[in-house]
This record gives sequence, structure tokens and C-alpha cells, in this order.
Amino acid sequence: MNDLELIKLVAPPTGAPDPAARAAAQARLQALIDAEVASRPRRTPLARRRVQTAWKVAAAAVVVAIVVLFIPRGTESATASGFLRQMGSVAEAQPYEPVGKDEFAYSLSRTFVSNQEESLDWTREQWIGPNGQGRIIDRFGDQTYGPGELGLIVPSNLPRDPAELERWLRSDETLGRVSNDVQLLSKIATLLGGTIAPPDVRSALYSVAARIPGTELNEDAVDAVGRPGTAITLRGATQRIELIIAPDTARLLSRTESLTETDEVRRQETIVYLEEGITDSTSERP
Repeated sequence: MNDLELIKLVAPPTGAPDPAARAAAQARLQALIDAEVASRPRRTPLARRRVQTAWKVAAAAVVVAIVVLFIPRGTESATASGFLRQMGSVAEAQPYEPVGKDEFAYSLSRTFVSNQEESLDWTREQWIGPNGQGRIIDRFGDQTYGPGELGLIVPSNLPRDPAELERWLRSDETLGRVSNDVQLLSKIATLLGGTIAPPDVRSALYSVAARIPGTELNEDAVDAVGRPGTAITLRGATQRIELIIAPDTARLLSRTESLTETDEVRRQETIVYLEEGITDSTSERP
């Protein structure tokens, strides 16, 4: 049993924390972090960045524990929509470091595709800069892109209001057209798993997902590489999508999309999100 599970076990039934008390607790925690960092010997920029990141992770763990501690027992958190709303709170408490103008958002994923004729498996690495330049390595080769050539969505520019964000997701076709709720959840998964989105944007994405009717919850799921998590499944007439989420960090571990015909899977694609980070160039890895 880890520390978070222990907190959940012994937490007394109680209501949500007062906003002022939460703010005061976070302020005290930040003051302790600042004091500790200031007292340490001066390090190189890379070492200093690693120390600060470690403290941010520790701070986020405490905030997540507070969020879990004050979730009333016996509530709708045991439902799919309730779990997704809970993940919105957890996501907003996670540490975040924006990508600098001369830096790249790095991600590593693995894809499994199967149909009635063959099965494929490959990895994908990508480095995306704020100006739309970068590099992608996958089964199609090693491609380098100049400024503006990737033309991807900038997550920090997305709406934070869930209703406004949902309207954007349903109308914008940069990441594909949305004609049903399965496709909406698929687009949400792309932004959660394929980008380094700010915590408030990730929280809003989970809030939009929580509004989708018909989602199913499985708290004992395992992704394609053996990592445990909580699965959210949505079934359509000929499509099905499953997201597996790490409940302690709200990180999307994997997504599986299937095309079905009379309950038979005709094609299935799974993307497993393995690593993400920030680098100074397209030749570095975190």
C-alpha cells in the first residue's frame, strides 16, 4: 500500500476544503519549498532544474492527497463521470513547466494495430517546438520539420471553460471532425496524451469528458505494457474507445479505438503513452 492509498483508507468522511484554507495550505507549502531551494548550494542550470522539478512533484503529491482526502465517501466518484471530474481536480494539481521558445516538447509512444489480416507494432518519438517546428521518428522514417510545418494545436491557447472548450472540440477540424461522442472522446485523448497541456487545460478536458453520457468505469484495468490504471469506455454503433488513466496523477496511459461490426472487432488501434518531457534540441531526450 502506498502513501496515497493509506491516506484514502484513513480519511474521515468530510466535505470539500474551504477555498481559503486550501490557498493558505498551498502558500505554506510553497514557502517551505522556496526556503529549502534557497538554502541549497548553487547548482548548474540543469541540476537546479531537476531539483525544482522534484520539489514540484512532491508539492503536487501533497495537493493530490488533499483532493483525495476531502472527497466524500459514497459519492458518484465510483461512476465514470464522477471519476472523470475527480481527475480534473487531480490534473489541475500536477506540476507544470511550460515549453520555452527555444525548447521542444518531447513524447514517446508505442502503437499496436491489428485487423483481420495483420498486426503491427511500432514506436513514435516526437519533438515539437512552440513555433511548429520539430522532428518525428516512427515507422515511416525520421522527418525534420521547419517553423510552421507541423501546424499542430497549441494546448496553452485552448479555452479553460468546459462549455467553451467543448464547442471548440466539436467545431474545430484540425485534429479531425467530430460527429459523435466517441470521436469527441478520441479528440480529448489526443490532447491529453499527445501534448504537454497546462494543468488547467487538462482539467477542462476531463470536465468535458465527464459530460459525455454512456461512459463506463473499470477500476482494475491494465494497459498494453502492463501498467495498472482506471479505464473509461464509451461504445457507439460501430466504434468503441477505451482510455486507461493513472488515478494518482490523471495521466493518460493509453487509448484503444476499435471499429466493430455486430460486436465483432474489425480493426483495433492502441496508443500507449510512455514518456514526455522538455528538451533543448531535437537530438536530445529527457
